[in-house]
Amino acid sequence: MMTEPLDLYERLRADSPADYRAWITANMPADMHLQAWGAVNDLLKTDAIYALADPDNHPQEDFDRAVEFVIAAIESGRIPAFMGVNWLGVYVMTADRFGWTIEHPKLSPDTFGLRVLACLPLERSEASNLAERLRIEGRQRETDLGLDPDTWLAMRSVRLELEWAVPRVKDPQLATRVKEWLEIICHIDALIDRTS
Repeated sequence: MMTEPLDLYERLRADSPADYRAWITANMPADMHLQAWGAVNDLLKTDAIYALADPDNHPQEDFDRAVEFVIAAIESGRIPAFMGVNWLGVYVMTADRFGWTIEHPKLSPDTFGLRVLACLPLERSEASNLAERLRIEGRQRETDLGLDPDTWLAMRSVRLELEWAVPRVKDPQLATRVKEWLEIICHIDALIDRTS
């Protein structure tokens, strides 16, 4: 089985799978290191950015392939969800920065906003309670939050994606949820910075 990122990337391009989850299961070892996943993603990302920048000369399928690969990796549990959201966030934020159009339905602001919320490892009430505890105790450090470090990493890692989604999400209830989460994460960050 091929495990070199360049080999995997070239095989993925050649196969053009209809089912990316099945392709990942068949071609990417279960114990493959996250750095290798990142390397495959980086190769796909180059194709995707070229497709956004110059759609007349670079096919939409290059962009779609990169998006579908990341989503399948998230949904199959092979990479941390927040990491995949960060990888997808590169596309939506880069497109906005340069005025490029994304036509992939899984990256519409509402769909992307839902995906960001889905990767958060706590309930909103738990995050609010953490913020309140930090406000009252006022002496916690980032390394001593009473949380698994990966939980806080997952929350704080999607801050930029939440900031992107807040003004763009159209569904009013979803927009409220996204905004509330962003405020909680920013509040916790501010409390940690104040006590560090």
